[in-house]
Amino acid sequence: MACIPPRVIVVLLLSARIISASLTSCLSSANLRPISPASSAYMTDSLAFNRRLSYKPADIVFPTTVQQVASAVKCASDAGVKIAARSGGHSYAANGVGGQDGSLIIDLKNLNKVKVTASDQTAVFGTGIRLGDLALGLYNGGKQAMAHGKRVHTKKKLIMSVFNYILV
Repeated sequence: MACIPPRVIVVLLLSARIISASLTSCLSSANLRPISPASSAYMTDSLAFNRRLSYKPADIVFPTTVQQVASAVKCASDAGVKIAARSGGHSYAANGVGGQDGSLIIDLKNLNKVKVTASDQTAVFGTGIRLGDLALGLYNGGKQAMAHGKRVHTKKKLIMSVFNYILV
């Protein structure tokens, strides 16, 4: 195993700090209120669904508009930082917190609106919506429903379809 000279390590650490500061500054300028490692909410907001995997995002933002998402993407691109979109966060590989250290997490939970057009039975919804809120929005907006999973405890055999458990 090759030994890395100490001054190379120092340069790499300083470069990472400059990139992180640049990203945080850009996100702040875009009114995105980044959650950085120094923030009190960082530990909670950076938890992975799979607690066995622990990654340290550079920053975490919670945009409320598509324009804010675009601003976050531009800030990350300008700083050379990888992006991870978190929409629910149920990734066993911890992709919701970047799947690696140093990513910008764009948490989409605030993009959760549902617009139903009952006349043509269409719906448009944000990527941050939760399943229960979507089902409720579909029903309230046009008495529509969608298949979604629920585990049924029974002695009958369960066959799993893509979104639903069907009793046979």
